[in-house]
Amino acid sequence: MKLKWLVLLVFAGVQTLTAGIVAVSTWAVVTGSVATNTAHTTRAVADTVRLRFERFVDPATDAVDLARFVLQRHGPVDVSLDTFERFMFDQLTSHPVVDALYMGRSTGEFMMVKRVRAPGPPTFLTKHIRVGEEDRTVEFRLRDRQFDLVRRWRDDDDPFDPRTRPWYRVAQEQAEEQAQDDIQRWTEPYTFFTSGAPGVSTANALMGTSADSWGAVSVDIETGSFSKFLSSLALPGGGEAFIAGWDGEVVALPAEVGEAGRALFAEPDDSRRPALLLALLEADREALAAAGDGRVLRDVVVGGRSYIVQLVGFAEAGMPWSIIVAVPEDAVFGWVYRLRNEIMAISVAACLLAGVLLLLFWHRAIERPMAAISSRLAVIGAGGNGDGAPVSGAKEMRQIDQAVIAAGQMISERQAARLTLIDRLRELVEAMERAPVGIAILEADRRLSFANGAARTALSVGDGDDVRLDTAVLGMSEAEFAAKAELVAGGRTIRGEAVLPDADGAEAEYGVLLSPLGDGDETRILLVLEDVSTANVLEAGIVAAREAAERSDQAKTLFLAQMSHEFRTPLNAIAGFSEMLQGAPDMGSEKARQYIGHISASAATLLEMVDRILEYARYESGAVGTAPRPTDIAGVLEDAIDAVSREAAVAGVTVELTLHGRLEPVAADPAMLTRALEQLLSNAIKFSRPGSAVSVAAAPSPGKDPRRITVGIVDRGSGINPVDLPRVFDPFWKADTHLRASTEGPGLGLAIARRIIAGFGGQIEVDSAPGEGTRVVATLPVFSGPSQNRSNGS
Repeated sequence: MKLKWLVLLVFAGVQTLTAGIVAVSTWAVVTGSVATNTAHTTRAVADTVRLRFERFVDPATDAVDLARFVLQRHGPVDVSLDTFERFMFDQLTSHPVVDALYMGRSTGEFMMVKRVRAPGPPTFLTKHIRVGEEDRTVEFRLRDRQFDLVRRWRDDDDPFDPRTRPWYRVAQEQAEEQAQDDIQRWTEPYTFFTSGAPGVSTANALMGTSADSWGAVSVDIETGSFSKFLSSLALPGGGEAFIAGWDGEVVALPAEVGEAGRALFAEPDDSRRPALLLALLEADREALAAAGDGRVLRDVVVGGRSYIVQLVGFAEAGMPWSIIVAVPEDAVFGWVYRLRNEIMAISVAACLLAGVLLLLFWHRAIERPMAAISSRLAVIGAGGNGDGAPVSGAKEMRQIDQAVIAAGQMISERQAARLTLIDRLRELVEAMERAPVGIAILEADRRLSFANGAARTALSVGDGDDVRLDTAVLGMSEAEFAAKAELVAGGRTIRGEAVLPDADGAEAEYGVLLSPLGDGDETRILLVLEDVSTANVLEAGIVAAREAAERSDQAKTLFLAQMSHEFRTPLNAIAGFSEMLQGAPDMGSEKARQYIGHISASAATLLEMVDRILEYARYESGAVGTAPRPTDIAGVLEDAIDAVSREAAVAGVTVELTLHGRLEPVAADPAMLTRALEQLLSNAIKFSRPGSAVSVAAAPSPGKDPRRITVGIVDRGSGINPVDLPRVFDPFWKADTHLRASTEGPGLGLAIARRIIAGFGGQIEVDSAPGEGTRVVATLPVFSGPSQNRSNGS
């Protein structure tokens, strides 16, 4: 399927879905609102019917209450026979729809008040059956509407026994259930006809304080007037209402029905039940009993027509009946169906129009640019970079084309990078395979998942063998290896040694390293095996060489000290005699005096050099001890400057001192520190140009280490070549500069200064460049004990 038709199909689907959602939402809202209103209307009708019908059975309910009260309080009924007779009589005269009231007892006693339906004044027949221990009497009384006695007679041979009547037996069956919850429960009704008038009969059980006080009350209700009431109800669409028992028997139907009612109350296939009642019972046999306080059923079909049915029960009144209100669904939702059809027709037309417009737009703005982009992608897929003229069309298509061009270039670059990476990985694998160090990876079960050639040789496993490591090869038991593996799993690296075969098959000492590889439950072990036999031999040789070098250095230092001492004695004699000759009055010519002056100056220079060598030898041999104490750095700097002041004056160089901030005492020996700074200042003066200045500054160290003092000495001399900077602290070394011939001394000044400052825990660094001078920075620790300090300006 082409993308064009796919997009069109998706668009049409989205439009249809949108229209469907709108239609369904509208349908749901409208139908819900109509259904709710219909449910409220039918419920109101059902409540009206229930209240009206409950008034019909109120006399029987009152009779049950009175009989139950008398049975529970007084036991035998005859103690209040007249009360019951008059009470029942009043109920019949005040409720014309009540045809008769009965009360029977478990002893066979019976009381009845019945309306006599005959031409003439209304009369009422009462019947009393009394059962004693030895006799049974049956008495009849005929009374008029004012309760006056018209006639009275007895018929003790009357065989009537209330305990054999259907209403009594049904009430007896439900007596136990009624006794448990103390609720009036009326039996299922059955239909009767009195003088051609329809009616229903029902009963209610009574429970006294003893077994002989048990009984039942029954009522006959004439339903003709109630049927007329049902006919008068106005329901939407010609709906109907009627009453039926939970067993499916009709209690009351409308006296007159319309077209819908004739279909609802038709009795198909010789059934005595209406068609609507049969449809409800077929769908749910317990529909009437489960009506409760209200239940609405939709789509109940009777005679090919769908109905909305409202069911309301008489459960609170104790009656096993339900009110059924049915309304034709098409009469309620007809206009809603028409609205739905119109919305669907408009939605279809809108979808068709939008589809045509979409096709036109698709061809111009998408299809042609996409064809060009597809061709470019094909070129990229074939290995090209997709270069070419950009497409024309919508802005989005141009952006996609530019993105495709960029993607093609990126793919080409990444392809080249991937090939390079593959080559490097291949080289890495080859390097690991040829590495002289054994490398292996152990899984959690000690299985070797990787091992290079050196590791396979040391562990005696073949190429490709997938075996578990034998810990005995490493000189460990399985328990020892398991303990170390647990430490490695915790992130530690374990080192050890083992004797393993080397490449020649001979036993050699190997260093063993176990390191974690990965994390979590999948931690593996990296095993590194290194042949340390040769390394041990080399290390022993290095140790011996270092010890020999140290002995040689000590001998050199001792030689320098002894030779310098031997030089000093004749030099002192030469210098002394030179001074004596210069002062003798009988010296010869002026030329002789000049020679003697040269001898004296050379002797002084040699003597100074010997002193320097002796001093360096003492520091190098450790003969000079350091006892750091609080030392005023400002005072030491001033003393050092004073010591070189004559030298600076001769060289035409000025020395400038600057103190910054609060300078705490440093931990040093004042005399030794003065000597070290004097060496640094003398060195700076020697290499400074005449007329220049040497800058000296002291300040607390900035940044992370405020408990130190920094001293800087800067000259403006010729500087030092960067390649020579690592050698400036070597003894007897001098920089190769044009001033080298004019400067005197053995080249020990920086070496002595470094020895002294390092002895106090300090550091010294040199920074220089040719033609820019030299900067020497010394850092000294602050003394930790309390003392007086000297600061700038003090």
